[in-house]
Amino acid sequence: MLKIKEPHYFINILIQLAKIDGIISQEEIDMIMRLGKLNNLSDEEINLLFDRIDDTKNVVNLSDDEKFNMLYNLVQMMKVDGILFPEEMEFCAKISQNMGYTKQALYFLITNINSKSSHKQADMEALKKEMYAHIKK
Repeated sequence: MLKIKEPHYFINILIQLAKIDGIISQEEIDMIMRLGKLNNLSDEEINLLFDRIDDTKNVVNLSDDEKFNMLYNLVQMMKVDGILFPEEMEFCAKISQNMGYTKQALYFLITNINSKSSHKQADMEALKKEMYAHIKK
């Protein structure tokens, strides 16, 4: 799991994804809490984010690295409970496209990211490089 520059915004987007199928699994809660704590948010700050809805269109303001990190973590969140719901796919596809990625970018990450493990730095750099090829020109 990766650290991010705007943790409140990002954790809120993760929460929106976790809520989208109507059930927030314990695995999703655990991942949200781990990521929040990794990014120096308190339990109270994280819990307050469950009641907030941020605009997903703000992703256009992120750097390329931040976009990659966010999409990487969104794919992990989508896969953490072992079920890929169509609503989750649509939500992530919308965010991916708002970020300026092609439709294939999300599917590339889905096939290359395991929900339970983190990649080594060299693997992450290779994934990033491949993702940059999926940015719309």
